[in-house]
Amino acid sequence: MICVSIESIPRLVAAWFPRAPALPPGRNPVHSKKGLPLIASTVKIAVLDDYQDAAARYADWASLPRAEITIYRDHRADPHALAERLRPFDVVCLMRERTRLDAALLARLPNLKLIVTTAMRNAALDVAEAQRRGIVVCGTGAPQNGTPELVWLHILTLARNVEYAMADASLRRQRDELEAQRALACSIDFDAC
Repeated sequence: MICVSIESIPRLVAAWFPRAPALPPGRNPVHSKKGLPLIASTVKIAVLDDYQDAAARYADWASLPRAEITIYRDHRADPHALAERLRPFDVVCLMRERTRLDAALLARLPNLKLIVTTAMRNAALDVAEAQRRGIVVCGTGAPQNGTPELVWLHILTLARNVEYAMADASLRRQRDELEAQRALACSIDFDAC
């Protein structure tokens, strides 16, 4: 799997689908240095499950003048409906582990050439099957220390809340002791109340 940043997805697509020169009728397509056919037509890109419209904000899709980008904000769980939706696309961008792309679904997507997923692992994607079918799979990079930072954040928050809870309990105990002393003083000497 190739690691890319989310901002570089349009550049990756542009590099993967370079503009081909016009070919005379009957000639075979020209191939890139990577052995892939150069494409002169529009590249169709689907961005799936983008509930927060993050793909539109973080990637410069305008840098792909020959691309037709479709951002789906809804989720299709039904594999038949999903296959129909994705059939015309050359590139699929997945939000991490929201949409399942297994071997059966990949078999129904004849145009698919590139899958980009957020993060380097995606349990919902059959990477081996995609590679067997010649579909390139790329993932976006992520900080490797995200989980430990969140754990320490929770530890510090818990410690802070425990400290506040202990201080609050101490103040309540002191208040209760003062009230008990006042009640005792009032029962002995009414003028002290």
